[in-house]
Amino acid sequence: MFKKIFLVCSFFIFCILVSCTDLFSTVTYDKTTIFFHANGGSGEMSNQEIYQRTNSQIKKNTFSNGKFLFVGWATSADGEIIYLDEDPFCYTTTTKLNLYAKWLDLDHFMVPVPGAYVIGSGKKGVFVDGRKVNVADYSISRYEIPYEMWTSVAEWATKNGYKFNGKATKGGRKPGGAAPNPDGPACQPVSNVTWQDCIVWCNAYSEKQKLEPVYTSDGKILKDSTLAVSDHPDLDMTKNGYRLPTEIEWEFAARGGDPADTANWNYIYPGTDIPEQAGWFSGNSSISNEFQTHTIGTAKRGTRQNIFDMAGNVREWCWDFYSNNTDGKISADTPLTGVTADKAMNTGNAYWHIRRGGSYDHEELEMQITNRSFMISTTYIHCTGFRIARTGLVIIDTEDEPDI
Repeated sequence: MFKKIFLVCSFFIFCILVSCTDLFSTVTYDKTTIFFHANGGSGEMSNQEIYQRTNSQIKKNTFSNGKFLFVGWATSADGEIIYLDEDPFCYTTTTKLNLYAKWLDLDHFMVPVPGAYVIGSGKKGVFVDGRKVNVADYSISRYEIPYEMWTSVAEWATKNGYKFNGKATKGGRKPGGAAPNPDGPACQPVSNVTWQDCIVWCNAYSEKQKLEPVYTSDGKILKDSTLAVSDHPDLDMTKNGYRLPTEIEWEFAARGGDPADTANWNYIYPGTDIPEQAGWFSGNSSISNEFQTHTIGTAKRGTRQNIFDMAGNVREWCWDFYSNNTDGKISADTPLTGVTADKAMNTGNAYWHIRRGGSYDHEELEMQITNRSFMISTTYIHCTGFRIARTGLVIIDTEDEPDI
């Protein structure tokens, strides 16, 4: 009797072991073959085998595409980025996976934005009920200024009489301290720049590109961001150099640049009603449990004119002094809001200036097109950078830009 019980138990144990082995084999040892496609680039990448149902790392890209920057992989040639270059992990249950290289177009860095006469509506933002704005033609950068570009210009500038506060960093990362992200991916936005830094940097970039600087003090080109006067320089909008966008220019571009196109004009976020598509914020920016900035231009959706990161990544300085008055009482027959230093909020000798857009560690509410924020112009912080503008419809290819 005991022998029979022993044999029966042994049989059941054997069956369980066989079942577990089959299950283990199915979960652990089934493999997926990844086929890599250059998608407009050049070079060869051999196939890669990974285990299914595991978080497997995709091997490093070796394709190249001229001045285009590799930023990740998609599952179709024209699809959205699924796997980022900085977080190349893949989970799949299929036996075959096609991945297509995605490239960041660094040509035509400046986007021309034709102006328009806008009659405001709504209660938020700068285009509110009762406000009539004649937006002049201008151009705005497709991306936030990347750290590499900032550094290239700043190095030239310091050799030519310019001075900055020296706090600029590459992107941002949080938690773990509100720290820069020095080991992050290529082309992260510059952060920890004051409003004065941005003003002076724009002048330096203009001079370097043999354009007319727009910011002056007592008739002289402003070259020192540590001076108090750099908080409220004179601005000449007729000059052809680089500058910060005005708040109206920023919001006009974020809305798609065409008030007649209501499908774009009335989006909640730049280019979409879905925050995860609009940009990098606290809901989608985490890598290894840390919120952090990402490569410029890798948000899933840009504006109608393919201007990227206006919703997240880093907040962006605008030219304007801050005022909570955006109603129709302000004269707005130019792209400026009409707020001057004598009407602006200030603390001590420093003025409050406008910031627009959310950042990698802000919630989706702060990514909305109409959301406004402000900060003292002497402040540098991990979540704030900038983009640039020029008066008139101009396109600048990267052949005329610093290497980034």
